[in-house]
Amino acid sequence: MKKIIVLCLVLLFLVFYGFAQETVSNEYKLSGEKILEIAVKTGGRLEVTGWDKKMIKTMGDCEWKLEWNKDGETVELEARCHKKRAEASKNIPVLKVFIPKKFDLEIKNQGGPIHLDNIEGAISGKTLGGELTLSRLAGTLHMKTMGGAITLTDSKLDGTVSTMGGRVLFENVAGDIEGNSRGGSVVYKNVKKKSGESKGKPIRLKTMGGAMMVNHAPNGAILHTMGGEISIKSAKKFVDAKTMGGNIVVAELDGWIKASTMGGKIDVTVINDAGKGERDVTLESKGGDIHLTIPAGFSMDIYAEVIVPKGQNLEEKIVSDFPLEHNVPETRETKKGKDMKIITATGKIGGGKHKIILKTWSGKIYIKKNK
Repeated sequence: MKKIIVLCLVLLFLVFYGFAQETVSNEYKLSGEKILEIAVKTGGRLEVTGWDKKMIKTMGDCEWKLEWNKDGETVELEARCHKKRAEASKNIPVLKVFIPKKFDLEIKNQGGPIHLDNIEGAISGKTLGGELTLSRLAGTLHMKTMGGAITLTDSKLDGTVSTMGGRVLFENVAGDIEGNSRGGSVVYKNVKKKSGESKGKPIRLKTMGGAMMVNHAPNGAILHTMGGEISIKSAKKFVDAKTMGGNIVVAELDGWIKASTMGGKIDVTVINDAGKGERDVTLESKGGDIHLTIPAGFSMDIYAEVIVPKGQNLEEKIVSDFPLEHNVPETRETKKGKDMKIITATGKIGGGKHKIILKTWSGKIYIKKNK
């Protein structure tokens, strides 16, 4: 009997403790404010969600100390989590904030993930460490994390996001948006311009180490990574791609391209030989093959060059569906005193309007006709 009573008391304590951990709400009535500044001084997970009510409401799973201040059209919220409660819990403290859907937002988090959903306005913020999960946003966006992944989905906005270490993913996004990562891949899925509102800016991606994947770049793409593959399904106007170590693949290009890799292959397919604008092609690899597919009626002036160590087989280094003149291999001495053989081929097709320059070290060049 005593054991049953003790067990019941334990269960009651656990239930009571569980209720004690439930969120505690706090409300702020608006009187003309249009901007919310949130400063999470002790760190934690911050979740901000837009709703249809004309008020701000907070909910937290620890003893959050909240300070509200009004400065003109700005309301300032300073939040601190009770240290003892935060240390007692194994989970990261969570602060949930509900704001009017149409509201400007500025965030400073001392450390922890940030989740934003269903907000329209000028949005900016940073965290010293944590992932950014951003969805259903509109307006402008400028967000930064010192370490963590960034995911932006189902949004219509302009701006930039950046991380010092983590993947950047844009999916179902419309607008002029730029993503940067110093240590992770950058992926664009179904990213396009805003109908009737876009400034027609190219996609700009930079990372210190990671792959880059873009589905469609209607206004061109500038993609630079220190180490990783660059992949584009479709691009118009131009592509400027550079990687220190990885392949470069452009499945469909309606414009010009300049691409280089220090260690990988390059595979580019040019479409629409009658398109307007510049359509020059410059591809260079320091350690891989180059595959270029061009329309049959493309007007071009081709220069292809392969550099290989002396003594290596020189046959079929440059293979072309278009007529080229293969020149006598030359010998060049490198700075390290090694003799290298230079194999070149040239040709002018259809009047030679567009310049085609292809160069590779220790690889092969394939020029194919797209019929």
